[in-house]
Amino acid sequence: MVTCAHSTALLASKAARKTFAMLGDLVEGIVLHAFEGRRPFGEESLARIQDLKRIYGMKLEAKDAHRLHEAPKG
Repeated sequence: MVTCAHSTALLASKAARKTFAMLGDLVEGIVLHAFEGRRPFGEESLARIQDLKRIYGMKLEAKDAHRLHEAPKG
């Protein structure tokens, strides 16, 4: 199971619709690029992601990933 912040999941889902058929394909592409030390997105995709972040009010950045915690269940 994969967990992530709601805003991250929403943004990834919107980005996936523009470039990939499924969210899983997007995640797989990002991971494979990261494993090779390559950037997963070109300039055009990065600009589109910035637009989506603005539209959906996403404030999270990469540095926030180390501070996010899963909410307790129940």
